[in-house]
Amino acid sequence: MTSQTSSTRTPSRRTLVKGAAWSVPVIAATAPAALAGASCIPVFTAAPTSVKCCSGPYKTMKVDIIVTDANNCIAGGESICIESVTPPNGSVEKTSVKPSQCTNEGGTITVYLEGVSNCTVNMVVGFRVAGGPLQFTTMKSDNISDSAICPIVPPADAIPLN
Repeated sequence: MTSQTSSTRTPSRRTLVKGAAWSVPVIAATAPAALAGASCIPVFTAAPTSVKCCSGPYKTMKVDIIVTDANNCIAGGESICIESVTPPNGSVEKTSVKPSQCTNEGGTITVYLEGVSNCTVNMVVGFRVAGGPLQFTTMKSDNISDSAICPIVPPADAIPLN
């Protein structure tokens, strides 16, 4: 009598579970890299050349915003465009920029705010990186000094944002 043995083997459940366990760390390790681009936020800093007029009834500000990439997550040459600058829980009647609302990493955007509801140590900046989705972050503005000339009037060639 001859017996036949099959040369085809099916993996056991234990072998399948071990294989799946090895693949989980690989998948988990790649997830943060994919999410890093979505949470990339440049740093906005009010330059020492920024000034404010906030003691009178009509509050105005000229904020020179320096854009930096402290997290090294913006590809070289991508533009960062400011869409809005407002005090938290406040309002601005008119916002304008000069020379443009966009710059690259390391550049400066000058924002003129007229009819500010309140002067505060923080401003909320709405921005886009490389034309992507609108994002918001907070910018410290406690280093903005009082202007000797009030109100601060934007130049005639400033570009309105609202």
